[in-house]
Amino acid sequence: MLRSDDGGAKWASVTTPTSRDLHAVRISRTADLVVAVGAAGVVLRLDDALGASAEELLEPGLALRALHLSLDGHGQAVGDHGVVLHSHDAGLEWEALDLGLEEALFGLDDLHGEPHL
Repeated sequence: MLRSDDGGAKWASVTTPTSRDLHAVRISRTADLVVAVGAAGVVLRLDDALGASAEELLEPGLALRALHLSLDGHGQAVGDHGVVLHSHDAGLEWEALDLGLEEALFGLDDLHGEPHL
């Protein structure tokens, strides 16, 4: 993962606590929180206040493919075999939602019109 502190003029490598491939990322408006999802259902959080963490929520052969988080910390992550996860706290904890889907999900967005993270 790369990070810029000067609007993208220069980039530096950031060490993360996972070697899993990442497929989607959300960055807070103030860039103090980065949440990314990927292979094995990994959820990577780079939080200036809490530090870095990575948690694998799915079997190794499955992946989370898309992520949405709003300013209030509510959001979803979706992926293989219709997996849908919901968070109320900007990705600290996740709960599975059973929507009866079997297909891989590659994207999502919020339709409530709230500001985004």
